[in-house]
Amino acid sequence: MNHKKSKNPHLQSKLSEVFYKLFFEHNEEAVLILTLEGEILAANAAVEKLLDYQARNMQQIILKDLFFDPQQCEQFFSELQNGENVNRQLAILKKSSGHSCRGLISLRSIIDESGQPFLIVANFSQKTRSENLLQKERNFISAILETTGALVVLLDPQYRFIRINHAFEKLVGYTIIDLLGIFIWDIILPRSEVAGFKDVLKKLAVNQPPLEHRCRITGSDGREYVVIWTITVMASEDNKPEYLICTGIDVTELQEALSKIKTLSGFLPICSFCKKIRDDRGYWENLEEYIRQHSEAEFSHSLCPECLKIHYPEYSGK
Repeated sequence: MNHKKSKNPHLQSKLSEVFYKLFFEHNEEAVLILTLEGEILAANAAVEKLLDYQARNMQQIILKDLFFDPQQCEQFFSELQNGENVNRQLAILKKSSGHSCRGLISLRSIIDESGQPFLIVANFSQKTRSENLLQKERNFISAILETTGALVVLLDPQYRFIRINHAFEKLVGYTIIDLLGIFIWDIILPRSEVAGFKDVLKKLAVNQPPLEHRCRITGSDGREYVVIWTITVMASEDNKPEYLICTGIDVTELQEALSKIKTLSGFLPICSFCKKIRDDRGYWENLEEYIRQHSEAEFSHSLCPECLKIHYPEYSGK
């Protein structure tokens, strides 16, 4: 929509004042007016509230000094110099207290009548719909982690505990307060398992399939559990390892059950007359003893009807 420029200077001044108040003073988003070099010329009330600065104290401050990552600010200004506006990019600014402020920033150049940029306007929105959606997603993931029966452990790139779920707490008897910041092999891995676990971790890489590893872990009461882990790497925005996600299944009871089961298989050399069996060492053993050693079977002795007639005929009819 095109607007004709008013010929009334007084009306034009009033219109400029109204637009200034609506856009700058009463804007709920933080707005900064900058020079082309990034010096802050003016800041609205939302900036004071957001960053804990007084507007008069921000004049002549360089915008880059407000960034936790100054290189990110330099990148934004480079885009402006190339004629591209910066639209709602994630950034982290520093408050006057030194604490961080996370939000979306937009930068655009103001062009004069000759078509040359002479000012820069920066908008910073702390509360965004995107962040609300992200928070809902975090809450949803957190609910899944706490209700699943699988063991879930989150490690940093140095293999220190960041988070564990309820299932893992219940199994090992530790809380995240006990484990936070501790290397995984310093508290739950038996010494004999450390080397094997580290070997698996060395093989992990960004954008690679998860790896499986079976090992024993130790609970706070000293009891050991056998766990099958699936370990994967979660990458950051710059494609570097940010977290290690370890999901595990406790197979202790299954392992104990399998260890109690002994099976006989293959060909067994057996004597045709005395019925002794030759073992792996070449020794001949009584059939009963061999089966007892290789299974959970126990024997009780009796007589079949045919043997009763041969050896004890006086009892065969009774």
